[in-house]
Amino acid sequence: MVSFLVTDFDGDDMLGENDLREAVKRLTGPDQLAQFELNQLVQNILAEADLDDDGALSFAEFEHVIDKSPDFAR
Repeated sequence: MVSFLVTDFDGDDMLGENDLREAVKRLTGPDQLAQFELNQLVQNILAEADLDDDGALSFAEFEHVIDKSPDFAR
């Protein structure tokens, strides 16, 4: 899925905290969220989607979240 590859900024085939932070910044615009808000959002994403608790989203975990939210993929 292209959206996973585009979000994997470091190219390690996982969406880690830094990848998620960068994706949120690009979606919201620079300096739109305070650092603590950005960190909390990333932690909330991981809490919801990181099924194996390894601190990053695999493609399968990302796909699972997208499948649960079909409107997001449109």
